[in-house]
Amino acid sequence: MERFWERVRAQAMSGEGIGREDALAILSLRNDALWRLLDVTEAVRRRFKGDGVRLCSIVNAKSGLCSEDCSFCAQSSRSGAGIGRYPLLSGEEIFREAAGAKERGAREFSIVASGLAMRNREELTRVGDAVERIRTELGLETCVSLGTLPPSDVEYLLSRGLRSVHHNLETSRSFFPKVCTTHDYEEDVAAVRA
Repeated sequence: MERFWERVRAQAMSGEGIGREDALAILSLRNDALWRLLDVTEAVRRRFKGDGVRLCSIVNAKSGLCSEDCSFCAQSSRSGAGIGRYPLLSGEEIFREAAGAKERGAREFSIVASGLAMRNREELTRVGDAVERIRTELGLETCVSLGTLPPSDVEYLLSRGLRSVHHNLETSRSFFPKVCTTHDYEEDVAAVRA
């Protein structure tokens, strides 16, 4: 087993990554091997990212009210979770949340909104205004998670000072229809590529 860890560590430290067989072997490890895995991943993190930690804070800028039926999400139309439901916060509310996050030590701030996408231009402009104000007045790096943004919306937000866009592919293409039926996997792929 020690040779396995030496090989995995060397591959990861070289930057080439590990192969599929090793990844599957890691997934099937017993719990008592977790410490060995953490040792390897910590070495890789230090090698490529150093000792620094960047604190990022988020604001749930729009909660609930999602038409999508993603089975994993508390904000989906099929969820029974007792979450707050409210429309997009005002630009001033988003800014106040960012200012509070900065006071608590955040260096990055993310604006997160429920829903498949920002279909309303006024909402996108409100987010863009908030991004620019947060960057210029607070000096915080900003990112967003706003659903499936088309490239033109990403470009608009970048022009306002946005650093990055988050969008997750929660599962594989083949399993996606079991997780979500209200939009296609390819929409998520297109958002990641944008």
